[in-house]
Amino acid sequence: MGAIVVAIVVGLIAVGLVFGIIALGALMLGALKAVNAAHEGRSWYVNRRHHKV
Repeated sequence: MGAIVVAIVVGLIAVGLVFGIIALGALMLGALKAVNAAHEGRSWYVNRRHHKV
């Protein structure tokens, strides 16, 4: 019985690690996209402002 519980716990930890890595990867990708979009938006805004003047 103890071996089954250990196997279940180890399996859950492994699944949790995999999901954690996937979530972290998705988060990093999202953050990179957000930063890139913000940077593009800022440069576009600055360019627009300079063209107006």
